[in-house]
Amino acid sequence: MCSELSIEAKRALTSGGPSQEDGEKSCAAVASTLFSPLPPDVAKEATVVETAALRVQGTRGLLLFRGAGGVSYFVRMVRESGRWKLAAPAPSELP
Repeated sequence: MCSELSIEAKRALTSGGPSQEDGEKSCAAVASTLFSPLPPDVAKEATVVETAALRVQGTRGLLLFRGAGGVSYFVRMVRESGRWKLAAPAPSELP
């Protein structure tokens, strides 16, 4: 998961999470605490998406998609080192 996050998203994710033994907070350590273990039905539902649009302006983008049950979400994206990455640790539901 962490390889898909932008530097900004990793910073946001690790700013309030648990520290490792050396006091540093790693993305993997925080993500494993927050997102594991998910019940199988929840994990499967989280992977069901239908992309509606990717709106791009320079190196920034906004991905609009529908999740399981037809709920509409968005997530900010950023282009880093030639790849699109998530600019937020989690999507937000559209109002």
